[in-house]
Amino acid sequence: MIFQVAQTAQARLYYNKEIEWLKEGLRKQIMEEATMEEATIDKKVLYDFLQYSYFQNGQNKEGVYYANLLLAIEPNNEVVLGNVARAKQNPNPKNYTIYEPYQGHRLYRMGCQGHPDYKVSDEVKRFQICRYNNKGNNPRLLLKPLKEEFIHPEPTPIIIYHDMLTDSNIEIIKDIVASKMKTSLLAVQSALKFGGAEDVKSRSGKLAWIDENDDDTLYEISQLTRDATGLDTKRSELYQVLDYGIGGHYELHWDFSYEGELLGGDFDKWGNRMATFLYYMNDVKAGGATVFPRLRVRSVPRKGSAILWYNLLRNGERDYRTMHGGCPVLLGSKWVINKWFRVEGQEFNRPCALTNDTMTYRYQH
Repeated sequence: MIFQVAQTAQARLYYNKEIEWLKEGLRKQIMEEATMEEATIDKKVLYDFLQYSYFQNGQNKEGVYYANLLLAIEPNNEVVLGNVARAKQNPNPKNYTIYEPYQGHRLYRMGCQGHPDYKVSDEVKRFQICRYNNKGNNPRLLLKPLKEEFIHPEPTPIIIYHDMLTDSNIEIIKDIVASKMKTSLLAVQSALKFGGAEDVKSRSGKLAWIDENDDDTLYEISQLTRDATGLDTKRSELYQVLDYGIGGHYELHWDFSYEGELLGGDFDKWGNRMATFLYYMNDVKAGGATVFPRLRVRSVPRKGSAILWYNLLRNGERDYRTMHGGCPVLLGSKWVINKWFRVEGQEFNRPCALTNDTMTYRYQH
């Protein structure tokens, strides 16, 4: 619970409050160590969030302190080493441009509005390409290759796939879920179980869970999903169908889970959410974009298209640049199908890189 409150404070840029909760979590963790109790929060995660939050808050001395504690556990963490080096080079918070307070919600609003200043750097723009891809002469894709649009490169690739679902596919899915839709719930422990879930203001809409074996059309969509991603759908969660009406949205969040949330069940069995594949089932008249403020990229819903991003780096570490949100629907509605892939069993489908998987592209401010 402590860690969840800290996460919420960070998402709303309340770094002082986040730090207070993180330090309370650290105190609790030390108490558990002293009494030989099983730790409920990973100390490494606490150090990581504390160093990040202090830097974001302009408190470089404290940031360096917790960064060094983390480096004692992970001495080769290049991201944290870089944080420390920059803090030492520019110790005055007023001049600390790399870690000026991250205006996540401001950029989120700019992305939702399609503001002209919400754009990627020239460095990233060089990698934005469109292409046809038959995935190495995959026989299913020879006559109809995938239409790929790369909007952000490695190590945080984001790809849009155009013309994936047909009108018939979409209508069949809507018929399947017609009697299953419920008020949207945000799962605390597992997306596959509603136990422990509760209504939350950060998400507004209706949803249903369906299995690829429920209908031949869903099985065909799973095959198309496998062809596009190269990932095994047997190591994924059920399809999540969502209907966002006017005002429907999902505030800034990450799709991966934290150690403090890995409390058992399928998360322990199948590991974290390594990738997200999101199908758009309709054009949205106004609003409804998917925005990634830390990367300054956005995806506008187009009927039949899909977007792929990886929540974890190739080395298995969480990629915090994948913070994203679903913008409010201003006119009409927004239907999507969501597929989360788990990390276990995908080792050969998305192997580790030969080079260290670090954050090549820094956050923009």
